[in-house]
Amino acid sequence: ATAAELCEVAFPPSTKAEHLKVLADPGSLSNVFFDVKGRASVALLRENGFAVACAQLVPCAVRREASDAAAGRPALWVQCLCVAPHRRRTGAARELMRWIETEAAAAADASDAAAAEVWLAVQEANAPARALYEGLGFAGDAGAGARLGHAVLRK
Repeated sequence: ATAAELCEVAFPPSTKAEHLKVLADPGSLSNVFFDVKGRASVALLRENGFAVACAQLVPCAVRREASDAAAGRPALWVQCLCVAPHRRRTGAARELMRWIETEAAAAADASDAAAAEVWLAVQEANAPARALYEGLGFAGDAGAGARLGHAVLRK
């Protein structure tokens, strides 16, 4: 499976086309919160030669009007995190989040910052994903709030 195929099974049909469009164009999110500052990085977990989970991470700058984010810190947006249904609740998403944390640490080191901010959006109705992110230290952003049924979180 490819990242796009994983997204086909990971998202409801009503939002699949919209999600795939955003996945193909990370700049489409910048109109609200971010200005894209570089190329996206992608991590793909494989099992027996098949992709079972993927994440896309985009370096960005948080717009001042969107949030009270700390100025000068590198920021990364988790554009996508998809896990095949049969691999959910098995640690695949946590493994991808470890990769994201490693990328954030590298971004901080490269800019001589103490830490980088990582941002993501999660469907408010997706309690297992939200519990994972909150358990990893992500919290809601007062300036960003909730958008279109998604909570915007940052760490």
